Amino acid sequence: MIRFCLALLLGLATGLNSTLVQAADNNTGSEAKQTVKTETTGSDEQARPKKTVDLAYGAFQRGFYLTAFAHAVIEAGKGDQAAQTLLGEIYSKGLGVPRDQTKAIQWYQIASNTGDPEAQIALALIYLRGDGTEKNLEKGVHWLKKSAEAEQPTALYNLARLYLSGTGVKKDEAEAARLMKKAADLEEPEAQYGIAQLYHHGIGLKQSDGLATFWYGKAARAGQIDAQVEYATALFQGRGIATDQKRAALWFLTAAQSGHVIARNRIARLYATGFGIEQDLTSAATWHFLASAAGLKDDELDLMVTRLTLGERRRATERARILSGR
Repeated sequence: MIRFCLALLLGLATGLNSTLVQAADNNTGSEAKQTVKTETTGSDEQARPKKTVDLAYGAFQRGFYLTAFAHAVIEAGKGDQAAQTLLGEIYSKGLGVPRDQTKAIQWYQIASNTGDPEAQIALALIYLRGDGTEKNLEKGVHWLKKSAEAEQPTALYNLARLYLSGTGVKKDEAEAARLMKKAADLEEPEAQYGIAQLYHHGIGLKQSDGLATFWYGKAARAGQIDAQVEYATALFQGRGIATDQKRAALWFLTAAQSGHVIARNRIARLYATGFGIEQDLTSAATWHFLASAAGLKDDELDLMVTRLTLGERRRATERARILSGR
């Protein structure tokens, strides 16, 4: 069995998404703002309207956006918060109607003023990103706090990031950890990954490999790809959990199949060495080609490829082409 140096694997940096660590280390305002990336805080899921049992939302869920729009206009006129937020969503995303961020903001504002946390988080992210309007950190933080007061998970997570970096608020790692933990408890995958990072590095709370790995595992099972790689690494190293190379290999493979570059390199190494998974040099070459194409070079795996037969290299190349979608 070919044995390759696993120094990179065993020394896998735990900061795959180093945002949290960088934010904690940065004290200058400009650096903190660059780290927190307020223009990208939050996913498309965050402003999703409440699941009210009405015709508007039912049509929205099924993708009948014009029908949803027609019903939402009626309900919004009656003061229904969820319908108002739904109109904001429809206008913001241009679902069935031309995208109009000005109208989206108007409807989000109306619903926010009457206390709808989903509208508040949507409005906060618009101001933090400057999406269709001028960036306004003060307004963004204001509505983020309002939504977080109602324990909206994404608002808690994003507010924690701001406290961690000191962007728009006074830097407070303990408060960041408190908010991150609350969002994680509410099953927000990004927050679960975030609190794992904080436990891992001892930022804002006492360092704990066990708790870090616990939360990496929760986030990994929820589909957070960076967490899957961290959890795999913890399993492989026995960091905060019993060593289990087979489970580690499965998690590396899961993340690799989702396109994570580091995971592709790690599973290539495991296939090459036979640690945690049956040795398969063709599969090792396949994943190595994919990682290399994304810029992650590995001299030891390059050397392994030179020892393959021409047929094995061709099969690996073809598999990599298929997996890359080319």
